[in-house]
Amino acid sequence: MTSRKITEFGWKIKKELIERRMDQKEFCRLYNIPESRLSNIICGTRPATKYRKRIAELLNIEEGERTEGKGRQENAGHSNQS
Repeated sequence: MTSRKITEFGWKIKKELIERRMDQKEFCRLYNIPESRLSNIICGTRPATKYRKRIAELLNIEEGERTEGKGRQENAGHSNQS
């Protein structure tokens, strides 16, 4: 399995889910978001604009700049723990 990098927005999502004591699967099930889309957004592999905006609103976090393909640069200093 290859390790995927996490974008700045992805770290915000992960942080908020931890604070809410939810995992990604539970969040997706609760809000009817495909797990693959959440993963794509966290890693920046797809824009998934429709879900990105919804996730930001649901978690009350800033969307920030879209960074698809820049995850490696933004991940400097962060460990890749899921």
